[in-house]
Amino acid sequence: MEVTRDSNFLVMQKMDDRTLLNYCKTNKKAAELCRDENFWRNRFVNRFGKDAANYKPKDRTWKNHYLTTIIDLDFYNKQPWDFFDKIEWNMHNNNIEEIAKDYKYSKRTAFWLLDLGDIITITYPIDRYQELEPIKRTYTSSRYFTPYEVLKLINDFYQEKVTAEELDEQKEIVNPYAEDYGYEDIGDLKRIDLMGEPFFEGFRKEKDGSYYLNLGS
Repeated sequence: MEVTRDSNFLVMQKMDDRTLLNYCKTNKKAAELCRDENFWRNRFVNRFGKDAANYKPKDRTWKNHYLTTIIDLDFYNKQPWDFFDKIEWNMHNNNIEEIAKDYKYSKRTAFWLLDLGDIITITYPIDRYQELEPIKRTYTSSRYFTPYEVLKLINDFYQEKVTAEELDEQKEIVNPYAEDYGYEDIGDLKRIDLMGEPFFEGFRKEKDGSYYLNLGS
């Protein structure tokens, strides 16, 4: 009996989702496995990885979590960058982890799993009034970028140290947030310090396929 169960387990794990759900409805032995939490946890980990499994809400079964996750990802995969419209972030607070753990914003595990592509280009404004030429950067991933990883890229960019040349440029356009800093601050001064109180407001897609970072205040 155990051999049959184990064999069924292996066969069912290889099925696509639609075939699996139909099989669970029509096969009595399969139906037993389909009520097994270990079966659904194993399927989730095999598909999405052990790290993603850590973000399952405690009050959700593994079956429900797996099915909810694939529904969410299917929905957002149609327009994956629209996912950022759901996120609120005061960029002076390095609270990406807290945002990612917030059920309301993360839309379950899509925050860690949604595929935004393996090559992305982000254009960053470097002053609040967008008088200076923004900085464009292209990133590549061996797998794909998730919303969490994109927010980390943004955070890391604005945490970079300002050079003397950058500070001079900010002063030339009379950026009020640069007035209180001098060359003695070089080494400690970060880009975020010259941006006021920016709030992340998502992206707009450019004609060349890159994404321009929208900031509010």
